[in-house]
Amino acid sequence: MTESGLGRILETRNIVILAVALVAVMSVRTVIDGFWTDECYTIHAVNLSYAEILNYLINADAHPPIYYYFTKALCDVFGYTPFVFHMSAFIPYVLIVITDLTLVRKTFGNGICLTVLVCASLLPSSFSNIMEVRMYELALFFMVLFAVFAYRVQTSTESRALTPDAVILGFVSIFASYTHIFCAIGIGMFLVCMLVTSFRWRRVIFKQVLVAFLIFAMACFPVAVFAASRFDRFPEDFWITGFPPAWEVFGYLFGKKEFVFISAVFTVLLGIFLVREFTRKRNTLTDMLEDSEERPSSDGVFALLCILSILFTIILSYIVTVAVRPVFSTRYLYPLSIFVWVALGMSIMKYRDGLKILAVVLLAIAVVSIPMNIYDTMKEIDMDRETAETLDATDMIGPGDFVADEATNPVIIEYYYGIPLDDIEDVKYGQFSPDCLREGCQNWLFLYYHIDQATIDALAAAGYGYEAVIEDGHLGKYRVNVYRII
Repeated sequence: MTESGLGRILETRNIVILAVALVAVMSVRTVIDGFWTDECYTIHAVNLSYAEILNYLINADAHPPIYYYFTKALCDVFGYTPFVFHMSAFIPYVLIVITDLTLVRKTFGNGICLTVLVCASLLPSSFSNIMEVRMYELALFFMVLFAVFAYRVQTSTESRALTPDAVILGFVSIFASYTHIFCAIGIGMFLVCMLVTSFRWRRVIFKQVLVAFLIFAMACFPVAVFAASRFDRFPEDFWITGFPPAWEVFGYLFGKKEFVFISAVFTVLLGIFLVREFTRKRNTLTDMLEDSEERPSSDGVFALLCILSILFTIILSYIVTVAVRPVFSTRYLYPLSIFVWVALGMSIMKYRDGLKILAVVLLAIAVVSIPMNIYDTMKEIDMDRETAETLDATDMIGPGDFVADEATNPVIIEYYYGIPLDDIEDVKYGQFSPDCLREGCQNWLFLYYHIDQATIDALAAAGYGYEAVIEDGHLGKYRVNVYRII
């Protein structure tokens, strides 16, 4: 493709057309009624009152409340349906696209705008979170705003402290931090590093950065206290058991742990850019970049801040994991991915052949991501169909019954059958005992595998029989075998 042909890729009109197409394609998935445990925790929470949600989060969860209040408000207006549940993630995705086409494009340029659009839509982690009934997409939206206003402060020429961009940056930090705790950690790292770099290279903005940091620090102190208070409340069988390998962490920043090769390409492109920015040495590699009068430039410093904030967040998480207990999952980094995407686009566009490099990188992301996303969508459609079949076969189950559940999680049973959590026994795998069954009501047994002889014998010894209602069924994303206890 010629240089002029590549240039047309970055025309605003073409980026808008791509954005509209992506939003339209993503919207098709809002009708799927297949959820996993964490999503059903969200659904359970939003069925509570606003006061009860806060109490629930304080005592039974580890996430701040903004997303839950946002989702409950949607449900109160439009109904408690699978479509509305998915909209709690899809609406933030649409807001991200709109912000990308407006603020990101005007602030960073069309190259970074296109990079963010492709990454926020096609990377497997993004594709999943666009429909997941969790806070990650809303957190990403606030982090996109944070990146925009942080860059505006970074490139500001005003020496006064109270500029609109600095104040907005502080308040966006609050919204992000009260959506996900790792946003608070990443923002804290970013702003601390920004204080250091502004004092070292751009003292004209130091007061603005300090204002934003103070707004953030004062408002987010409760988040820090809340996070610290969680450490002694994790159950012994908490699902996070260790720290993932480094290659998984850096691979996930580009959508999937197996995408570590994209991280390697990014590291090389960014590394050459930063070497040129922070040293005066010239060599064959650095000569591939456009000349810059300022060393380091505001773009160079901003790219460095993006990477340092993520690295320090990962390092702090590792220290806490080793010193206290495991608290880190790669998916917690998803809202911070915007820093990587911006740094990637920013470094690429500094190369003399930036358009060609950008086209190759984004094409590679699309080529490896789209088949995975199609496969995952087909699985979602199959699970949705099988869930409907399972619910049809078990439509006699409902409130007043008792369920011993080994196959899923109590919140899954609560969502699909309306049975209160107090009437659901969470059975650990392979540890079902008839002693948990209740007299005076209909008992049901949900197993991951077909009922085995040992379970049949245990039921018989307790005076129970069983009847298979459906085997090899699905509830959301879980395989189930359902038995009526008689």
